[in-house]
Amino acid sequence: MYRTAGKRLYRCNECKRGTYFSKREENRAGRMRCSGCGSAQLTVSAEGAEKQIMGLDARREAEAQVERNGSGSVIPG
Repeated sequence: MYRTAGKRLYRCNECKRGTYFSKREENRAGRMRCSGCGSAQLTVSAEGAEKQIMGLDARREAEAQVERNGSGSVIPG
């Protein structure tokens, strides 16, 4: 398994260096910082944005299915 598995690539707007961040790092109260220059001006890369969109689409579809069927895929016993 690669060290970057499950992480998204962000590019610094100032020095253009790429840094991978996990979901935990993205959700922390502190800002994500560039590992090169320390800037907080980061932009998600095209690949990372594509993965993020796919994840959000899957979540939206699951929520819509719950709304239509009245329950999720797990049926309580």
